[in-house]
Amino acid sequence: MKDGQDNIPPDLDDSEFLEQAKGVSNACFLRSLQEKRRRHWQSCLNNRDKSIERMSEIYTDPTHFVYELLQNAEDAEAGKIAFCLAGDALTVTHDGKAFSRQDIMSITTTGSTSKTDLNAIGKFGVGFKSVFAVTDAPEIHSGDFCFRIENFIVPRPMSSPAAYSAASQTTIRLPLKNGDDGLREQIKKAISGFGAAAIIFLKNIKVLNWECKQSGESDFCEKSEHLEQCGNNISAGVTKFRNKKSENCGEYFWGYTS
Repeated sequence: MKDGQDNIPPDLDDSEFLEQAKGVSNACFLRSLQEKRRRHWQSCLNNRDKSIERMSEIYTDPTHFVYELLQNAEDAEAGKIAFCLAGDALTVTHDGKAFSRQDIMSITTTGSTSKTDLNAIGKFGVGFKSVFAVTDAPEIHSGDFCFRIENFIVPRPMSSPAAYSAASQTTIRLPLKNGDDGLREQIKKAISGFGAAAIIFLKNIKVLNWECKQSGESDFCEKSEHLEQCGNNISAGVTKFRNKKSENCGEYFWGYTS
């Protein structure tokens, strides 16, 4: 199957679709997936099925999505993540693994997931759909892929701005919904509340930055771990945190036996 000639048949189930996608370009894959998901969305409209829309409403807190994106970055083995609220959009950037085809299929459906860790949140694409509480069309710039998601499940290819061209990072941009003056303040409160508690139990993320361009406020939280062997199969250590105000804004002591 050559790119530009034949798209992947849209009536295949997701596993068959991925199998058929082998050997085609990412552009052909994304274009074919767009048509597949568009048909699914149209079918929901024809049958007055609002189940997909309601998945964005399962969390009572509209800012819950910031923790979903934090966990998604952790799952992608990111070491750093940054939240930037500027103008009418929130941008989230991390240095973890780029989106794969399976990842894109997972966040544009509700029947599959690329996560094998049962402790990971956001299974079946429901977690990512929490972003629709604050945006109508999230944008994803990651690796070779650049697209926005419309109608909850339909990926639409788009060109990537030069600012998002770094191959080593993933950028998720959320243009905020219009008509809600309090939404920006809610998001600002959520990201400015990030501290040691947000990353203390994360294995990969060591640095979290946040910035609000309009107010000029910003901060970071950086984690470092120090391990010591105490003998008799006992290990102990301390996790230290620093931020803009203090080189030591928190310490957590722990131990375990092996």
